[in-house]
Amino acid sequence: MKLKQKLLMLVMIPVVLLGLGVALIAAQLAKTSMVESTKTQLAIACEGYSGNVNAFNAQDIDITVFVGDTRAVSSIDGVVGTQASAEVIAKTLQGQEIYFSTNANVNGQPYYGYYIPTANGMLFAGKPQAEVKQNINALIGTIVGFSVAAMIIVAIIAYIVSGRIAALIINVSRTVHYVAEGDLTCEVQDIKGHDEVIAMNNSVKGMVMNLHEVLSKTLGVSREVLNSSEALSDTSTSTLHACEEIARAIED
Repeated sequence: MKLKQKLLMLVMIPVVLLGLGVALIAAQLAKTSMVESTKTQLAIACEGYSGNVNAFNAQDIDITVFVGDTRAVSSIDGVVGTQASAEVIAKTLQGQEIYFSTNANVNGQPYYGYYIPTANGMLFAGKPQAEVKQNINALIGTIVGFSVAAMIIVAIIAYIVSGRIAALIINVSRTVHYVAEGDLTCEVQDIKGHDEVIAMNNSVKGMVMNLHEVLSKTLGVSREVLNSSEALSDTSTSTLHACEEIARAIED
């Protein structure tokens, strides 16, 4: 696997996992918040009921008045004369408690229902479950959409940054390889910046330049030594000839 891909995966895997976790938690919180908001709306509708069961139709809230356990008046078609469920009767009618259900069955249709006890029976305020779920799904879709958009933006940034870092590291690695083989003619680009990778790149560039300078000085000294050796050799030859001439003269 290439270095760029490794760096990209190193960034993206935690980001994707974190994004999914945040999206799931946010979706759950949004669902809970929407249910609580619905409960509050229904409670307000019950408290604000003034005798007109159709007063809250604009908010898609249905009102039903119970006499005892039987529906006497309702904004829901076809439910007048039907009885409440055993659980509602036990909690609200007999137990005189406020009861909220996320799955109230009203004539075969699921509702979010809010029941309060009254002097003659009960009062019900409800919203169709399908409508509330539609709002929840729309909110969850918005959250997931923002999460996906954020992950895409992070992926693009990570792709650009990882590509830049990988290019710098590969360039430094290639330069060090050439230097190890004795090639000091390679060029290292000088890059502006303050992070560690750029500092390493510029340090390698400085190392190559210093090695090149040391090698140049060494070659210059070697040439001077060679020239001096040649001069010394010429001097030795001249001295040898002179000694031979002196020896001949002495012989004569």
